[in-house]
Amino acid sequence: MRTKLLVLLVSLAPASALADAPYARVFEQGQAWTFLASTSTNTQQHQRKVTCRVAEVSTMCDRTVSEVTCDDEAQVLTGTYVTTGRGMWRVEGEPHQSLADNQRALARYPERFVDGAGKPIATAYRGGWCTSSTTDGVTRTICLSEQAGFLGGAITRAGTRVVVGDVPATTTTTIAAR
Repeated sequence: MRTKLLVLLVSLAPASALADAPYARVFEQGQAWTFLASTSTNTQQHQRKVTCRVAEVSTMCDRTVSEVTCDDEAQVLTGTYVTTGRGMWRVEGEPHQSLADNQRALARYPERFVDGAGKPIATAYRGGWCTSSTTDGVTRTICLSEQAGFLGGAITRAGTRVVVGDVPATTTTTIAAR
């Protein structure tokens, strides 16, 4: 009698974590976006076109990591992004670090992600979602959609606001300071 052994390998990460996620395009190698960037201070405003691109994508255990690079004024979107089945994070430092839910940039299902009071963390915007966080007096907003990837981002600090692409004039939902 012959016995057949079937081995099924199951990946804990990436592919299923990205299916239909509003941030999936942020994890596509070579994906690029061109935005109008605007820098505003109390006395002046400067505008120009900027480009952001996914420079590198890698897989580590239970996560996919994306390195996004942008022209100078689009630094609000530059960074290391990590996704798992729970959502997407923008991380400082090593991408293999622990990913806390209260530091998540966007949940896998944004409409279901709420704060302690039951208030939604993400705001629906132009077919996608925006989230904001404030740390040390700096407010960062990132907006994403399934179709476009990044819609845009904004950073406000010390009287200067840099807006890249399409973001709401004000974002009322803020993740607590980290």
